[in-house]
Amino acid sequence: MIDSLGFNPNSFAKLLGYNRSQVIYDILNGKALPSSDFFIRLKNTEYSDKISIDWILTGKGEMLNENSNLKLDNSNMDCNNCPYKKLISDYKEMNDRFRKENEYLNEQLSSLRGIETPESKLKNVS
Repeated sequence: MIDSLGFNPNSFAKLLGYNRSQVIYDILNGKALPSSDFFIRLKNTEYSDKISIDWILTGKGEMLNENSNLKLDNSNMDCNNCPYKKLISDYKEMNDRFRKENEYLNEQLSSLRGIETPESKLKNVS
């Protein structure tokens, strides 16, 4: 997206109002996902109505909204290599693993609720 809009990471960071371009480099290198601050800053630029947020988040669909009249350099628009796309995929996989582990632990907890423990025996005596 940055290249297609005619920017480099430094000039894009300046467009968004960042004092340093490290935020942009971290996103591009897959060290960080775009933050809410990034999206707010992007929303406050002249490009906010032209670039598809769905495309930024998922890489699906067209980069530009239908009402956009931007002329782009399309040579670098292959989003299969977008670093945040891999991060999102990794987070989804991790979320699935945590969900499965949580289900397993809840099953274990449910089965333990019926077992009488020394503590529960003391409570029943009182």
